[in-house]
Amino acid sequence: MALDKEIRISELSTSGSKAIKSIDDYGRHNYYAEQMAKKNGSMDGEMSGRLRRTKYDEEQLLLAVDTVVDELIGNKPKDLPAVVLKSVYDDLKAELDKCLKEKEKLLKTIANLRAKISELESTIEGLKAELDASLLRVTVAENTAEALGDKFAGAVTDLQQAIQKSVSEAIERVSLEAQVEGLVAQKEALIKQLTTLEEQLQGKTAEVGAGAESSGTKFTARATPKAKEDAKSDLYAKTAHKNRPSGGFTQYNGPDIILLNTSEESLTFTFKDPKNKSWFNIPSGVTIASGETKTVQATFNKNKISGLRPKKGKVFWKGKAQTHRTTLDITAGGETVTLNVGLYKERKG
Repeated sequence: MALDKEIRISELSTSGSKAIKSIDDYGRHNYYAEQMAKKNGSMDGEMSGRLRRTKYDEEQLLLAVDTVVDELIGNKPKDLPAVVLKSVYDDLKAELDKCLKEKEKLLKTIANLRAKISELESTIEGLKAELDASLLRVTVAENTAEALGDKFAGAVTDLQQAIQKSVSEAIERVSLEAQVEGLVAQKEALIKQLTTLEEQLQGKTAEVGAGAESSGTKFTARATPKAKEDAKSDLYAKTAHKNRPSGGFTQYNGPDIILLNTSEESLTFTFKDPKNKSWFNIPSGVTIASGETKTVQATFNKNKISGLRPKKGKVFWKGKAQTHRTTLDITAGGETVTLNVGLYKERKG
């Protein structure tokens, strides 16, 4: 094959070994050029040693020929989770925190309202119990008076029958007279007892009318004076931080507690602060006879008030004032009256 046949050389250069059709009997390579078949036949010339062919790295060429390369194909990525922008997430989280704070405030408000409802229900129940006890005493007094009337009527009847039977039955008459005297003495004792009960009932009614709390049937308790009826505390004081503890302290409700024994026996009174607040002084125990009244004092411990909020120099305390609360349980004869105690402390300095 002549070297000036550029078309044939190009074919060999681009097709490589695919252009080789066969080797003849003499060991020569014959090449096929389709575009030259009409002109020179299917076999077109010989290749001499002078023909330069492109040199290939046979190992790499064998790797590239008829090889499906799949090791370079990466794995299909997994489905990513559904996400949102961080800015959107931050906005939603801030809104959620705001809602949670608002929810907490609402829950506190609901708890306060429920506590107030429970307090009012307890007051109503106490008043109902007091009314029932008063009605019971009135019924007992009426029954007693009716029974006395029946006894007196029977005694008079017996006396009339005895006189009509015989004046000579002196002994029997004396016995009847003695019986009458006994009934009269009994009547006087019952009248005295009834008078005492009525006085106790009147005293109890007066105390309740003055704002006293009734234990039921045993006693009543009332804090006096009450300069602040709207303080929601039976014992109430107010103080300012800048004047603690020697000055700026005023106890509006209390410190006196008037106790009235409405039972028929002496009662021993005990006092207790269930919350054990050190800033409130608990009165000592006292014994009161039936129908009598005594006054005890419940005061505030000014030396302990300085440790309560708001404190001086505590700039992180945002409130202008705080009301500290506890209770005072008064117990006697198995019955209890609870008085509310409040201390309003404000920060003015």
